[in-house]
Amino acid sequence: MKIGIEIVIFIFLLIADTSFAQGFPRIGPLSLDSNSIWVENTFGAHIPENIQLIGLGEVSHGGFEPMAFKAKMVQFLVEKKGYRKILFEISNLTCAQINNILVNSAINNLNVVDSILELSEMPVYPVSRSQTMLNLFRWLKKYNLSHPKNIVTIAGIDFPNNANEFYNYFMYNYLVPIDNVHAQKLIAKWEINASDSLQTEDMFLWFIANKQKLSVALTKKEFSLLSLNIENELNNCRYRSLFFKNNLAASIFRDSVMAVNVKYLAGNDKAIVWAHNAHIYKGEPFMGMYLTKWYQSKYYVILTDYSMEANVYVRNIEKASSGPDYLYLKKLSPENSTTSFQLLHNFGVSKGVFFQNYLNSKNLSDRIDAISTPGIQSVIGSTKAFDALVIFDQIKPDLKHVNSMQEGK
Repeated sequence: MKIGIEIVIFIFLLIADTSFAQGFPRIGPLSLDSNSIWVENTFGAHIPENIQLIGLGEVSHGGFEPMAFKAKMVQFLVEKKGYRKILFEISNLTCAQINNILVNSAINNLNVVDSILELSEMPVYPVSRSQTMLNLFRWLKKYNLSHPKNIVTIAGIDFPNNANEFYNYFMYNYLVPIDNVHAQKLIAKWEINASDSLQTEDMFLWFIANKQKLSVALTKKEFSLLSLNIENELNNCRYRSLFFKNNLAASIFRDSVMAVNVKYLAGNDKAIVWAHNAHIYKGEPFMGMYLTKWYQSKYYVILTDYSMEANVYVRNIEKASSGPDYLYLKKLSPENSTTSFQLLHNFGVSKGVFFQNYLNSKNLSDRIDAISTPGIQSVIGSTKAFDALVIFDQIKPDLKHVNSMQEGK
């Protein structure tokens, strides 16, 4: 009798999978060296030409499949849909270092791209340990070299990684070259009291006092970007102060700032936002809420999730921000209220590309996994939280991690 029940269940899942599969596309090759036919066939007709902003989400910052899929989407959107700006959930100061290499036509050695990525500070996407990100920036560099009149640029929407990043940027690009005497006075002052907030305040006061001089000495674009970076560092100080009092309030504040940065950096151009699921989904109270309000039907969101198992790299927040123990592998299973879990257990479908209207026709709610950088998993969702959901059965760590990091803490 037990065997009979198992056979019935197997047949049901087989029929359900065959029936359900007729309504959604499969995931194709993710390598940037492969063609993008499956991506174009899947998304080409679903992304109208008037979409200005496309959000590409990832369930975790440390998994291979979501990152590789997003890189493949970038390739398609650049080549076939005319998107020329990519906005990363990374510090704009870090992105500027990489962007300078990507847009400089005099640099045609891809090893230079590799070296700047290895040296840059990207804690969310540790490039020196992420083959996917390295491949993406190499591809962007090659694309720009072959399309000199139609290049792709990148920028960052997040706060500076640390106080030193902003300090070095402002001190050695502006304060020292323009007012070395005052710079030396500040350095002497900071030897006595060198708190991050004090340094930021002193540099901001100098900026205000020399605003007119700077506006004349710099191009309009340079001055505007300097103003943005200063505002980001001031907000970073507010965020750090708020973080220790109320973590959720700090996160909501950070997302409101990133939303403003997206709007400013995108301008009137077609842009891609590369960020975590929780930041870009169309729900309260994070960044996607603002972007949905501002861009309305011109904001298109693609999220990623998994149905069976995720082995992803997460941060050990008790360790320093470098060293062999900073990242470690963590194994997770999807929450049972998520769309991906329901697809697997109700229909026997473990992976594929699912559009909003199709899931609605199956009475499946918008519930998506979100794994934070320290490895805490939660469920996000709202009515029409996304336009498309890409589900993998399993998520593996980036292959470049495997031999250099340790497992299972």
